[in-house]
Amino acid sequence: MDWEKASQHTVVCAATGTTKRDVVRAIAQGAETVADIAAATGACGDCCAENLQGILDVYLTALRAMRSGGCGCGCSCGGDC
Repeated sequence: MDWEKASQHTVVCAATGTTKRDVVRAIAQGAETVADIAAATGACGDCCAENLQGILDVYLTALRAMRSGGCGCGCSCGGDC
């Protein structure tokens, strides 16, 4: 799944109804692992671990870059591109 393009309403964990929006919000609030996201959202973490990791792979890197003053696209513009 292309988590960057997926709707915020896409269900990530069918067992609990956790959505992409719930997961991205948890990442923005400090979750950095599948276990962190499961604890923050109620997602089971077992059947949906691949989905949670996929979203982490997309959003955690970008969020860290934004927090450190970069733009998040991977370039070295310092946030000016």
